[in-house]
Amino acid sequence: ATVPEKKSGSEKDLARLEKVFKEVDEEQAARGSKLKEYKFDMKQVEAFRYRMNDALRAVTKNAIKEARLAEIKSELLKSEKLKAHFEDNPLDLDYLRHDQPLIPARVQPHMKDVPQYLLPRTAQSTTSETDLGFIPFSKGRGRGRGGHRAGRRGGPKDQRGKKKRDPLKHF
Repeated sequence: ATVPEKKSGSEKDLARLEKVFKEVDEEQAARGSKLKEYKFDMKQVEAFRYRMNDALRAVTKNAIKEARLAEIKSELLKSEKLKAHFEDNPLDLDYLRHDQPLIPARVQPHMKDVPQYLLPRTAQSTTSETDLGFIPFSKGRGRGRGGHRAGRRGGPKDQRGKKKRDPLKHF
């Protein structure tokens, strides 16, 4: 039985948390280890508050519903028991594959990377040592014989800027 949302943080909730903590503490003591309090500087974590709020705002009832539907759909597609049904009824499989979420999840690209100014000072020192800067994927032009000319098209110079003629307009 869970505590109702209105009573979360109440005495009933705290009593349950203390009971669970006591059980975990006893189990750890039986194993020969002890729970320790994790100490950290709250000021360094404070910078992540707005990112946490952005992430929490993205978790809505509809987002949870769509995630559950996507999970169930993937299980249906992978199900061994339903393979025979899908072989007999290929339209059902097509409908299931074609089904898209009603409201697609909003992608938040700014949440992908953590900017340098948000990192704690201890984490900044470790990343600066391993940062190699930009490493290009290809070597680029300008190397070897004729490398600087490799991307250019041949042909008369006067036709380079002209648009191609539309064959439907000119017979």
